[in-house]
Amino acid sequence: MNLRNLKVRVVLLLATLLAPGAGFGTGAAALNSSPTGAPPSTGRTLVTLPSAVEVRSEMLYLSDLLPAGTPSDLRQAASGIALGNTPGPGSLRTITRGEIEDLLRAEPQLLAGLSLPECIVVSRSHRELTSHELTAAISDALGGDTVGVDSLPVSLENMELSAPVYVTKDDPGLKVVRVEFDPLRQDTRFCLWASREPEILPFYVTVSGGSALSARPALVARRDLSPGEIAGANDFREEPRKVTATAVGQLSHMGVAQTGLAMTPESLAGREARAYVKAGQVVTASMFRTVLMVNQGKPAVLVMEGPSFRMTIPVVPLENGVLGQRVRVRNLDSRRIVAAEVVGPGRLHKTLEN
Repeated sequence: MNLRNLKVRVVLLLATLLAPGAGFGTGAAALNSSPTGAPPSTGRTLVTLPSAVEVRSEMLYLSDLLPAGTPSDLRQAASGIALGNTPGPGSLRTITRGEIEDLLRAEPQLLAGLSLPECIVVSRSHRELTSHELTAAISDALGGDTVGVDSLPVSLENMELSAPVYVTKDDPGLKVVRVEFDPLRQDTRFCLWASREPEILPFYVTVSGGSALSARPALVARRDLSPGEIAGANDFREEPRKVTATAVGQLSHMGVAQTGLAMTPESLAGREARAYVKAGQVVTASMFRTVLMVNQGKPAVLVMEGPSFRMTIPVVPLENGVLGQRVRVRNLDSRRIVAAEVVGPGRLHKTLEN
């Protein structure tokens, strides 16, 4: 081989090595592309979502599924992706990878920064209601003292809950909304409701042995009262007994159950019996209705008494009044306005002192 031919072969070899798509060019192209054809990596590490998450809020967002340490810009973007409601206490919700990918079709950059498992199981942070909370709620409804468990009318030993009840708040606002008494089994059932967590269904607590309601003074009729008859304070007396049977069924309508205010004979005086009341029967406020004894603008009679006189004066009440209530009336003769006590239908009384 002469020198000329050798030079030609060297030139051809160099041309081949430096040609596009060959040699070093092929290696450079391989470094700048992936086997799958995916876009070049940005250099950020993918955020891997866990397969199980416990949340506290009622609404679920993609940001709730991100682990601690997620970059702030990615977390901010994920906070605007709503995933619907979280499950109720004690329940689970499963979110699949496909669901998240569908929601992020319009957010390809956000999706590219996430590593998604096949599914994510979401649970709600919750706790089980305690026996002390249940006894306190029942005691409040019965007007009891909740200073200590020993003072409660319901004991922990005879209380039964059919299934655990889970709540998410420190104070779910337990309220007794219904009371049922079974005279055959001597059981009392209290229906409770978490007023601050309305999504939780009402549930029952059963207290056995007929001892749910502590012995306390009950208002008892001294004599028979007919429907429509106006009761007086002397028609009732207080007796220490357990409020059971019919009286328990009326607790939610008494006004006493919610406020803890005790009825007295005086509080029923002047009210009209709705139905027949038998002597010795435990009575509740719902058995009577309020009756107006004087009506605003309707003429009435005022009896005024002093140490040495008694006089009757025609007046016009300026407001409605029930038995025992003090109302303002106007003297038809002098036009003066005085306050007097309602003592009967269309009758008022006022005592003058020296």
